[in-house]
Amino acid sequence: MANVLVVDDVDTYRRYLTLELELQGHEVVVAKSGSEAIAVGVASPPDVLVVDWMLNDEHDGMDVAEAVLAANPSVQVILITGHPSADLRRAAMQQCVTFMKKPFSLKKISEAVDSAAKKAASLQR
Repeated sequence: MANVLVVDDVDTYRRYLTLELELQGHEVVVAKSGSEAIAVGVASPPDVLVVDWMLNDEHDGMDVAEAVLAANPSVQVILITGHPSADLRRAAMQQCVTFMKKPFSLKKISEAVDSAAKKAASLQR
C-alpha cells in the first residue's frame, strides 16, 4: 500500500480520511496547515498527497502540491475542496492534480487514493 499525506484544517475530515485510508492498508500522516504539510511532505515525500485547497494559513492546497511535487515529481496529488471553481479546476489540471469536490463519499476518496497509489508505484519503478 501507499504512504499518504492528508492535509486539512478541519479535524473531522482529517480523522475520517485517516481512518478510512488506514482501513484500506495505507500508511497515513496528517497535517493541519499548509506550512506543516510542506515541511512534512518535502522532508519525506508521500506517494499520495490528499490536500484541501482552502487552509487556515498563508498556504493553500496548490502551494502545498507545488512544494511537495518539487521534492518528488512522482507524488500523486488529490486536491479536495468545498469551494470549486472553473479557475481552480483548470489550475489543478495544469498541474496534473486530481480534483474532488467536497462532500464526497469515503468510497470515492478511497478509490481515488488507490488509483493514485498505483500510478505513483508505476512511476517509481
